[in-house]
Amino acid sequence: MITIGIIGVVAALTMPVLVQNSQKKEVSVRLKKFYSTFSQAIIKSELDNGMKDDWFRTGNLVDDDEDTHASMNYDEMAAFWNKYFAPYIKTLRTDRTHGEGSDVMNLFEVYLADGTTLMLWNGGCMDIILDTNADKAPNKFGADRFYLLFCNKKSEQLRYFGQYIDLGTNGMAEATSRDKALSMCKDDPKTCSTLLIKYDNYEFKDDYPY
Repeated sequence: MITIGIIGVVAALTMPVLVQNSQKKEVSVRLKKFYSTFSQAIIKSELDNGMKDDWFRTGNLVDDDEDTHASMNYDEMAAFWNKYFAPYIKTLRTDRTHGEGSDVMNLFEVYLADGTTLMLWNGGCMDIILDTNADKAPNKFGADRFYLLFCNKKSEQLRYFGQYIDLGTNGMAEATSRDKALSMCKDDPKTCSTLLIKYDNYEFKDDYPY
């Protein structure tokens, strides 16, 4: 009985760690898979639609009325996605986001076949919020949500990432070292994708803050 009790205590102590490690691995795999899938989609789309620098999109449409503003950008994003990406990425359906908070309201949402979702905003670049487990909790940046940017214009590309990067991260240009990227991640979880992708090869290191 004592032995069984000890085994039970050990199991109770180790199970949460094992579950957490398994969750980290799943998020890591899905983040890496999306980056690869999206990069391949760009290559395929360029074969059909010409070089991405010529892809048409009017960024960040503005109107005095907030609802009209959101609607215009939603429609612009939907048209851009449907023409340049939908034929090359397996998609279950699309929708308009209704989540809490301005970060995820009225965005064009794409449900991918692997269980992840993309929430897209028509900014200067195409802002991408990747949610690695769709609508499941915790729905927090740095944990299961990661901020990415697709800048198809060379001028924006150079400004944010560098000459040879198609899909970049929020804060990539400012994160000139891993220590800087880690500090930025702690201050603003939207920049954590920079730490994971640019420096840590999609892995959650022991000092990762979320």
